[in-house]
Amino acid sequence: MAGQWQLWIVLALTATWVLAGGMKVAGVGPAIRHRGRVGMSVGAMRLAGVAETSGGVGLLVGVWLFKPLAVLASVCLVVLMAGAIFMHVSHHDRWYGAANAILMGTIMAAMAVDLSR
Repeated sequence: MAGQWQLWIVLALTATWVLAGGMKVAGVGPAIRHRGRVGMSVGAMRLAGVAETSGGVGLLVGVWLFKPLAVLASVCLVVLMAGAIFMHVSHHDRWYGAANAILMGTIMAAMAVDLSR
């Protein structure tokens, strides 16, 4: 079982991933409105939303029940954010699109390292 500080961080990260992913799955929010800037279809954006939501839930369940699941979810979210960074940079999107992916990817990489100890 993780320490109390780690559980609060995981809860905040889970809420962030589930909210961001859920908005993409539902087809609402800024990511859907601006998806054309990075050349993504609605279906591809919804698939990314499913991956984000699944990663957030996997992180939460893994921290409480099965630590390797949390590590796997963290690593998968890092890979997803690497893809997001690539999409933003390759389509010359505004800097803050990639900045958000860099921030979340870095947080998840730190979480993966911490959970794997």
